[in-house]
Amino acid sequence: MFSNAQLMSNSNPEVSVVLPLYNGEKYLQEAIDSILRQTFPDFELVILDDGSTDTSSAIAKSYNDPRIRFYRQENAGLAAALNNAIGYAKGKYIARMDQDDISSEKRLEIEHRFLEENIAIGLVGTWISIIDDRGKLVAHKKEPVTPHEIRRKIQTYNCFNHGTVMFRRSVYDQAGGYLVAFPESTPNEDYSLWLRMLEFCEGENIPQFLYFWRRHPE
Repeated sequence: MFSNAQLMSNSNPEVSVVLPLYNGEKYLQEAIDSILRQTFPDFELVILDDGSTDTSSAIAKSYNDPRIRFYRQENAGLAAALNNAIGYAKGKYIARMDQDDISSEKRLEIEHRFLEENIAIGLVGTWISIIDDRGKLVAHKKEPVTPHEIRRKIQTYNCFNHGTVMFRRSVYDQAGGYLVAFPESTPNEDYSLWLRMLEFCEGENIPQFLYFWRRHPE
């Protein structure tokens, strides 16, 4: 285990959690708190505000926690924000987090252990619990689990829930990152990245509900 002093001085964390932010004031604190409560200790939280016009930046900057690194840019869209946030990240592994969702407290621990123990897997996600705008559980959603199932089904639909994923930084670099501009025939930014990443590795979903995905009017 790491002591608090080790964590504060660790300039090379195992995991970088990347949270792009745009006008997310309503649920942002819950999202950040869910990462700071993780049982896995060796991580940083990279928050990049993509030109918010609400109080999102103030909320993110209000935390006095050495694990948080905050950046702000002019509005450039989600894909650009993700690439820039990952550019600031120092971790061997990149974990995604969305501004209005909640990660279970063991999510990073379970995903990190899985990638450490399964060297052929470069991209891992989880099943999700769907909550409403008040945090009430309304449904569960499962996805294909094994690399074989995923290779068969990902050709027709995106079977990774974006906020749940953790992936190897090296595979992200090989795949060329998120596409900022692409033709209409190309899938959206996360789906396109998974397809390119799977040219260099296998993907798998952990059959556990480790992420609360919020369904709300915004």
